[in-house]
Amino acid sequence: MRLFYVLWLWTAYRLPCHGSPTPMPPSDGASTRDAAADRNRESTQDFYTSRQYVVQRNLVRTWMQTMDSLQVETWLMHSALLGWWRNKKLLPWDTSTISVQLAEPDLFFLAAYHNTSAFHFWSRDVGGRKRGKRSRYLLHISPDATDREPASQAPSLADARWVDTATGASLDVYAVRYGLGGPAIRGRRRGVWWSRDGGEVMASSLFPLLSATFEGVPVKIPSGYRNLLEEEYGPEAFRRTEQRGQSNMHSRGSDMTANAKDESGPDHDRDL
Repeated sequence: MRLFYVLWLWTAYRLPCHGSPTPMPPSDGASTRDAAADRNRESTQDFYTSRQYVVQRNLVRTWMQTMDSLQVETWLMHSALLGWWRNKKLLPWDTSTISVQLAEPDLFFLAAYHNTSAFHFWSRDVGGRKRGKRSRYLLHISPDATDREPASQAPSLADARWVDTATGASLDVYAVRYGLGGPAIRGRRRGVWWSRDGGEVMASSLFPLLSATFEGVPVKIPSGYRNLLEEEYGPEAFRRTEQRGQSNMHSRGSDMTANAKDESGPDHDRDL
């Protein structure tokens, strides 16, 4: 009977009859953390080789190039600004919406002269040759863009959208307005630029805009980008990068120059 019990234990737990039991993995969670890091790394690599990334990257590129040709100043905000800080690319885990901003007078200019305009860009292959296919992007200004009420009281959140007509993917555009006071914006502080999505930014945190590079194209970023990111995402947004030992060139300003005018002219049929 005792022999039968020993055999049953060996069958149930696969313990060897001689020697010590198989050692258990360390209990400090190191293996779990390493496995999670490997999965995150693979997920990031998969994103940057995916079709979704190409579509969203091209949304940013074409928007920036088009606004530059129209001489409209626009700049990165929210997750796009954090992506610039991290590695000058879109964040793999936060690509549901890409947000940019511009000043309200520039939005009114686009609404008057370029609403529902289509802009075409030639796609190129890895070797730099034209692929013979043009991508079409549509600028759609919301009919609620002139509504100065907060977004919670307005039908539409974004003031405009930059739409890839082939996929339906879009980039959200928000106009910032200067808080002059008055019944429509009662309670807004003077010197604050605000948008209908609820964002408020001091003028000193926005201007002067700085020139930088994001997804391979010149872009503008707020001069107080660090304060803005820390207010929105907390100090951990910076510490995670610094603790990994990554060389964050943005913090030293090597990616930024003074705001300079670009001399490129208007062109509605351009290369990606």
